[in-house]
Amino acid sequence: MDFFEHQEQARKRTGRLVVLFAISVALIVVAVYGVVSAVLVNTLVGDGPQVTVPAFFDPLRFALVAAGVCAVVALGSLYKTAQLASGGRAVADMMGGRHLEGGSADPLERRLLNVVEEMAIASGMPVPPVYVMDREDGINAFAAGKQPGDAVIGVTRGCMEKLSRDELQGVVAHEFSHVFNGDMRLNLRLIGVLHGILVLGLVGQYVFRSAIYAPRRSNREGGSAVVVALAAGAALAVLGAIGTFFGQVIQAAVSRQREFLADASAVQFTRNPGGIGGALKKIGGFPSHAKVMGSHAAEVSHMLFGEPGTMNFGGLLATHPPLLERIRRIEPAFDGRVERLAEPTDAELQGLRSKVAAELAARNASGPGAVAMGLAADGALFNAADLAAARARAGDVDQLDNERARELLASIPPLLRRSAGDPFAARAVVLALALEPEDAGRARQFEALEALGDLPLVRELRRLVPSLGGLAPEARLPLLQLALAPLHQLDPKQYAAFVRALDMAIESDNRVELFEMTLRRIVRHHLDRAHGLDATPAGGRELQLSQAGARAAVVLGLLVRAGHGNSRSAELAFRAAGAALGVQIGDRVPDAGSTLRSFDTALEALARLRPGDKRRFLQACEAAIARDGQVTRAEAELYRAIAETLDCPVPPLVAGQPLAVAR
Repeated sequence: MDFFEHQEQARKRTGRLVVLFAISVALIVVAVYGVVSAVLVNTLVGDGPQVTVPAFFDPLRFALVAAGVCAVVALGSLYKTAQLASGGRAVADMMGGRHLEGGSADPLERRLLNVVEEMAIASGMPVPPVYVMDREDGINAFAAGKQPGDAVIGVTRGCMEKLSRDELQGVVAHEFSHVFNGDMRLNLRLIGVLHGILVLGLVGQYVFRSAIYAPRRSNREGGSAVVVALAAGAALAVLGAIGTFFGQVIQAAVSRQREFLADASAVQFTRNPGGIGGALKKIGGFPSHAKVMGSHAAEVSHMLFGEPGTMNFGGLLATHPPLLERIRRIEPAFDGRVERLAEPTDAELQGLRSKVAAELAARNASGPGAVAMGLAADGALFNAADLAAARARAGDVDQLDNERARELLASIPPLLRRSAGDPFAARAVVLALALEPEDAGRARQFEALEALGDLPLVRELRRLVPSLGGLAPEARLPLLQLALAPLHQLDPKQYAAFVRALDMAIESDNRVELFEMTLRRIVRHHLDRAHGLDATPAGGRELQLSQAGARAAVVLGLLVRAGHGNSRSAELAFRAAGAALGVQIGDRVPDAGSTLRSFDTALEALARLRPGDKRRFLQACEAAIARDGQVTRAEAELYRAIAETLDCPVPPLVAGQPLAVAR
């Protein structure tokens, strides 16, 4: 099953979630109605013969109860969903996560960042922001977000301090699998849905407390009202527990099998069963296990790496499979015995930090190796098979990809790499990637940037320029991927100023190169939504491929003109793309007046295609690019930018990579 099939399966699981939710709400409505009717009947019986005892089933009463329950559940779900509107960052904040800056002095934090960076570069997605839950001693982690491009990774302090690098890499690979398999968006929706069910219990507690502390009345009518309120509040509180039960049923139904898949994917990504297997064994060995003590642990238990220790009725409603079963799936020869481990002392942790610092220094001193140097040079040609192999491997990382990512990161000049981790300097890093190679063009760009008035940014950019000569062409996109995470920390005003500066740098010479298109597209796609500038809200209505012809024509037209000019070859490439897409886009290439902004708008709309249709559109892009039998590095990079906009990250392309790796 490839990336697109996993994404399609995630869509179907969303439908199953809706069904389970509807069943749960229906059962809660019946339960609430039964309690309300029982309370009313028992209360009114004592009022004498002048009171008519209502029938236990009253259609009007049932309708009112159903409407009330549905309103409470809907409002509760909408409230929590609105709280999570910012995606992964909202979950990280809810769990008490602390954002890790790129320049951290703690060796354990630098090791964690390094592992996440390598995995992101290997898979072709931007490096996600990383958060640490400092108050959590258990070994646990999560991935949260709406799309791969806005994911965050969170780990507990215990995960950092108790795992080796290989074990930490296994845990991170497990979380990246949830990103690629489409689990994150479903998990966020599940938090909102469950809150709607659980909020009934909160309403019940409020009613109960209000009845206790309400002013007492001496007359019988007032006393009866208090009794009714107390009974109703207590009943709703009990029904809240029932809601918790149903919530755990839904969590277990959605989550369990996905954990097995994520474990298997982690082994595939790292080619090291001992990594994730060792992490699971340490969960069993340490007294703190995978416990998460935060007040929101139950809400997010389905998206954590390990069972957080919340009540699950002896495993019946556990969101994760049994620990020993997970280990046996990874290591069939496992004998079921887990070594008991003591919590690390302060002295042991200090020794670990010294050891990790030495390991990091040794890795940095090794420099780039054969893998990075074996990539095609700037301007060297790929072919159609290379593009197809990359698409087929979307979300599919292996050890070779990880080694290549390590080499690419090591090849980035130290000043550029350090600067990419700082929110202020990261802006200059992105602008540096947009600089013209010739002195005259670069001078025009600096003049345009100085006219904007942000002189500190221009000075930082000038400081980085000498390091650009040591940046290999194949390392440009990895450097951009590093710089995106800190740019999430900009406030809206800072980001708007940064976007103006980027557009000015790109358009100062009145022409836009392919790599400039790539740079701008990746930045705007991943950061606009985070800063409130995205006109197309995430999760908008799906776009049918049959209705996408005009938008597809804009993107494909710009693609063929950029790669083939205005020649007869461009028309042939455009027709080949239309044939691959299977949708009418016309026979003539759209007018060259199409702008970058129309390209952006069309591509963001195409991001709402179904997963299978996204695959077809990428195939059409491949046909457009490779019609002349050759693919330049710039064309390949733009292809990757288009794939990222469709939330289909593909790994870095390698010339001549065999199609056998595709599945």
